[in-house]
Order: sequence, then C-alpha cells, then structure tokens
Amino acid sequence: FRPNDTTHVSIEDCELVLHDHLHSSHNAIDELISHGSAILEQIRSQGVGLRGIKHKVLSIGHTLSFMASIVQSIARISCKGLLTASNLFIKRNLLSSFFFLFSVANCCAS
Repeated sequence: FRPNDTTHVSIEDCELVLHDHLHSSHNAIDELISHGSAILEQIRSQGVGLRGIKHKVLSIGHTLSFMASIVQSIARISCKGLLTASNLFIKRNLLSSFFFLFSVANCCAS
C-alpha cells in the first residue's frame, strides 16, 4: 500500500466562485428592477394618452347626442307641417347648428 496523495481544497477558490455568483445575481436583480421601472413608466405615459382619448371620445359622444336631439327637433317640426316664419327660422338655425357641430365632430375625430 502506498499513502494517499495529499488532497488540498482551496477555500479561496470557493469564496471567489460564491462572490462571482452573488455579483451576477446582484446584476440580474438590478436589470429586473430597471426593466420593471421602464414598464411602469410606459404604462403611466399610456395612461395619460388614454385619458386624453377618453375625453375626446366623451366630447364627441356629447356632441353626437346633441346633434341627435337637433335632428329630432327638426323631425318634430317637419312632421307638424307648420310652415310659419318662426318655424322656418328655427329649422334654418337648427340645420346650421347641426352642420357646424358635425364638422366640429369630424375635426375632433381625426
């Protein structure tokens, strides 16, 4: 029999490996945090844009409902068949208001 070769485990090597793993984990966590921050910033900016779009859509909706009431008023006056001067004046003003609001709604939509 001969004696075993000397076995030498360097603790310094294990510590270096552990340090490298901890350092790479730290860098990976930093990257995750920065990526998450970028995503949150994008969501915030999209929220601002969506709020603006929401206000425009609601404005157009109110304009369209107002135009629908104008059309109903014109239809009511037309159905009655009253052709007095005041009704003709009202019809003309309602129609001009309708076309004005329609053009404004088209401008806002684009």
